[in-house]
Amino acid sequence: MDIDQLLKSHHVALGVKARDWRDVLEKLASLFTSEEVANNFADRLIAREEQYPTGLSVKPFGVALPHADPGVVKKSSLGILTLSDPVYFREMANPDNEVPVRLVIGIAITESEKEHHVGVLSWIVQRIQDEDWLERIVKAGSKEEVLHLFSE
Repeated sequence: MDIDQLLKSHHVALGVKARDWRDVLEKLASLFTSEEVANNFADRLIAREEQYPTGLSVKPFGVALPHADPGVVKKSSLGILTLSDPVYFREMANPDNEVPVRLVIGIAITESEKEHHVGVLSWIVQRIQDEDWLERIVKAGSKEEVLHLFSE
């Protein structure tokens, strides 16, 4: 599954302000169309995050990789939010810790394509190890720049 096929311009929002991680996930869900996800997508993202935190402590800032169950996804897609100020997410490896997140990469994979989920997740985890790439994403001045960085 090609990453740039999953990510379109309407899936990207830059410099987003959010009150907390729930607000972030509601804003993330709003990037997906009704042809891509079910009406309860935001609720399912939040419920899954409560049960399985997705914050990752990487340098130079934290990243969150929220995703919902495939049953609420109609068309596989990614959603990208850069945050103007860090928002705390519970850490995936240790839910008692919180991670200040500046980049959110939402993963929406359909039931019929769920075998690609691990590959997509692996690609993302590999990319977010690159501090320069992360900085470039968060400092991007346009959606097109983000799309280009994800297609590299």
